[in-house]
Amino acid sequence: MITYDSDLVYWIWLSEINGVGPVTAKVLLDVFKTPYNIYKAIKSELINIKGIGNTTAEAIFNSKSLLKAE
Repeated sequence: MITYDSDLVYWIWLSEINGVGPVTAKVLLDVFKTPYNIYKAIKSELINIKGIGNTTAEAIFNSKSLLKAE
């Protein structure tokens, strides 16, 4: 397992998720504070955020690979 000294890879990961633009990213960051915390969130946490529907929650939850971001 690779460990990272910064959140950079998680910022890249967040920016590459289909359906997550700047507005949605801000909503998520207001709740989770860091991209890493968004990455670690479970689907039910994501769905319960106002403005994040099932489709977006599914996209986030199904994009848990960091390979592209690395």
